[in-house]
Amino acid sequence: MSARPFRFEPLLNFAERQEEQQMLVLANALLEEQTATAALSALVDQREAEFSRQSAATLVDPDQRQAVEAYLERLGSQIDTQRGVLAEARDRVAQAREGLIALEREKQSLERLREQDEAQALDEANRREASIVDDLNMTRHVRHTQRGAASEGVE
Repeated sequence: MSARPFRFEPLLNFAERQEEQQMLVLANALLEEQTATAALSALVDQREAEFSRQSAATLVDPDQRQAVEAYLERLGSQIDTQRGVLAEARDRVAQAREGLIALEREKQSLERLREQDEAQALDEANRREASIVDDLNMTRHVRHTQRGAASEGVE
C-alpha cells in the first residue's frame, strides 16, 4: 500500500457497492427462475399423472371424461403461461448477469488504475531514496577525499 491515497478510491468503493447490489439482483433473478422451473415441472407432472390415470381407467362416464378434458386443457394453458413466466425469468437472469459482468469490468479497470498508482508511488519513493543514498555517498566520498588530502599534506 502506498502512503498517498488513491485518487479514484471513492469511485472504486462505489463500483464495489454496485457490484454487491447487482449480485443480489442476480441472486433474486436466479431464485425466480428456480421457482418458475419448479412450478412448470409441477404442472407437467400433474398433467402426466392425469394422463396416466385416464389411460389406466377402463370405464369412464362421458361427464367425467368431459371434466377431465377441461382439466387437462386448463393444465395445458397453465403450462403455456408458466413457460412464458420461465422465459421472462431467464431473460432477467441474463440481464442481471450482463449487468454484473459490466460492473466487474469497471471495477477491475479501477483496480488496475489503483495498482498503477501504487506502482508509480513506489517508483517515486525508490527514486527519492536512491537520491538520498546518492547524496550520502557523495558526502561520504567528499569527506573521505578531503581526509586523504589532509593526511597526505601532513606527512
